[in-house]
Amino acid sequence: MGMDAVPSHRIAIVDDDADLSACVRNIMAQNDYALRVYSSSVKFVKELHFETFDAVILDWMMPEMTGLEVLRHIKEFHPDLPVLLLTSRSDDNDIIQGLRSGADDFVSKPANPEVLLARVDALLRRFAVKSPDNAQIIRVDPYVLDNAEGRVTCAGQEITLTNREFQLAWLLFRNVNRPLSRQYLLERLWGKLIDLQTRTLDTHVGRLRVKLKLGASNGVKLTALYGFGYRLDVSPEKLDCD
Repeated sequence: MGMDAVPSHRIAIVDDDADLSACVRNIMAQNDYALRVYSSSVKFVKELHFETFDAVILDWMMPEMTGLEVLRHIKEFHPDLPVLLLTSRSDDNDIIQGLRSGADDFVSKPANPEVLLARVDALLRRFAVKSPDNAQIIRVDPYVLDNAEGRVTCAGQEITLTNREFQLAWLLFRNVNRPLSRQYLLERLWGKLIDLQTRTLDTHVGRLRVKLKLGASNGVKLTALYGFGYRLDVSPEKLDCD
């Protein structure tokens, strides 16, 4: 059991170069990533308030809002979201400006999609500080999740979950205290777009909340975020991931 059958990460690319975006989409899909393409920087900034991404590929020279303006917005509201800046600028001062504005890495245009993939991989490794992708055990007292066995215990007692419920639990416990949008959860769990009017996700969340007793009594609470999604709230002193 585990999460191997669905996209491992959700990436946004903000670039009005349709050819580049198409190439990046193809190589990301081949490497088990879900890519969301934005040709409008303004649309991306608006959707970022109700979407979740694991990394952003951002073009510097965008119409409407420049890449640096978007970058400052990202870092103000999502300081832990890694951003790779695409730029045709080669002057050292420009590169320094981009990095000081919050970019975590940069790639010069014309960009090789394989190079972009390698740089995104590196960013995700650097920012995966809570629970790395290859972790098989997550411990958040009193819960222990075993990804290899697909088992969850609470205070030593095993709790029976369906495969999908376990996948949801694993995703939430890997992202404690991080807001996860509905679309992010749907794509990570089902691997494709699902009608957001359905109650599929809410039904699974409700069952998981009851089965795992996610509430104040265990110090681990599953919170619904109105108009956004869900967040698993855990106090810092309780977090212990292997």
